[in-house]
Amino acid sequence: MSRKVKRLTRKDKSNVEMFENSAATRVSAVLSFGIGIVLTLLFYVIMLPFRDVYIGQLFYERGFVQYVLMLLTFWAIAILAIKARKIKVQKEVMHFNLLPDELSYEIDGGNVEEFEDHIWSLKIKHNESFLVTRILRGLSHFSIRRKHSDVHEIMTSQSEIDLQVVDSSYSIIKVFIWAIPIFGFVGTVMGISDAIGSFATALQGVEDVAVLKQGLGQVTGGLGVAFDTTLLALILSLILMFPTSIMQTVEEDFLVSVDEYCNEHFLKRLNADASGMEEFSTEEVANAVQTVLAGTQGVFVEKLNSLQDQLIDLHNNQVEIASQITDQAASQVNKLEKAEDTTQKSTLVMKKAFDEIIQNLADVSESLGGKGVRKRKKGWLW
Repeated sequence: MSRKVKRLTRKDKSNVEMFENSAATRVSAVLSFGIGIVLTLLFYVIMLPFRDVYIGQLFYERGFVQYVLMLLTFWAIAILAIKARKIKVQKEVMHFNLLPDELSYEIDGGNVEEFEDHIWSLKIKHNESFLVTRILRGLSHFSIRRKHSDVHEIMTSQSEIDLQVVDSSYSIIKVFIWAIPIFGFVGTVMGISDAIGSFATALQGVEDVAVLKQGLGQVTGGLGVAFDTTLLALILSLILMFPTSIMQTVEEDFLVSVDEYCNEHFLKRLNADASGMEEFSTEEVANAVQTVLAGTQGVFVEKLNSLQDQLIDLHNNQVEIASQITDQAASQVNKLEKAEDTTQKSTLVMKKAFDEIIQNLADVSESLGGKGVRKRKKGWLW
């Protein structure tokens, strides 16, 4: 079963390329290597008349390491030259009227596509400009989300991505700056090795003065290779280090200018409120709310039933607790009633006992012929 693949239009291809904004700072390795070879050959052609002097011998008669050092140096110089041209082109793009006031001062949902079409119509390479790429991404994001905060967030994220892309584009030059001294030390080891070998040969012919002089000359020549390769490597490394650092600083400063341009000429002109009001009608909002309520109705009923069951369980627990408290109160009342009955009975017994004692005293008094004990009125003790 064959599947038909939809071909991208020219504008679609441009949109795909637009998101590959590494072309704004990165340099083709093949192109820069080719330029480096041409510059190296041209340099040795220029130095050819000086081959018999020390400066010429430094490049021609110190082994293959010198040629490698010069190739890496001119390769790095080619990368820096191409990057300098890219920065110059990007600065020129900032002079274009990317967001013309003639279309509208405010950018909203009704005219965002007009601004996009205007930028696409400009005769510039869109994916080779950080500014154009960032504004196009902001317009594209605004046409979908219609929120100022979302656009600001994507622009901030894009700024960080651009900074990382710029930093990584200098990785190969930093490798060259690290590798050139290493190759210089390799030349030093090779030169010392040749010097030691020549010195051993010279010792074998120590009886012949001419052979000894020739051997010593080879020894000094080997030492010359050893020290000259290291000297040249360190000088070339320093020569590359300063312009590389300056170029990276210039490019990072340019990214700061892009940030300021976007803040002043793009973000503050976005009118998110107007675009949002034009997109949704009252009927659409009502339908959306109804859809949301319909989707959550089942969950709401389920939660309500669960809450009702919990309330019923709570009510039953409260009734049980009230019943227990009532039973305990009735028990305490019964105990109090029993205690009151006991107290009354004890009082009656005591009263009866006192009456008997008084009666006995009265009887004793009468039997002795004295006056009887006057009985107090009721209520003397109770």
